[in-house]
Amino acid sequence: MKKKNKRIGSSIDGLLKEEGIFEETQEQAIKEVIASQLSPAMEKKHISKSIMATRLKTRRTQANRILHAQSDVLCPACNAPPPLSADV
Repeated sequence: MKKKNKRIGSSIDGLLKEEGIFEETQEQAIKEVIASQLSPAMEKKHISKSIMATRLKTRRTQANRILHAQSDVLCPACNAPPPLSADV
């Protein structure tokens, strides 16, 4: 006997599309994955934020924003930026 699918509702992608935030959440997820992979790679090769910024031909503050991708997230309920963390 075949069991019925007991899932109720749509997928998370469907929900995000309904809310109109699918693309933003996808972008943020990509940024966070890049940041989570970049930090350990920098540590492994002993590259500082300043050196990375020089190699990317940008400022250190921009390199810091890349490494702290979660600070780009906006609060969807209040449309306000998140509070600044002490390490930024």
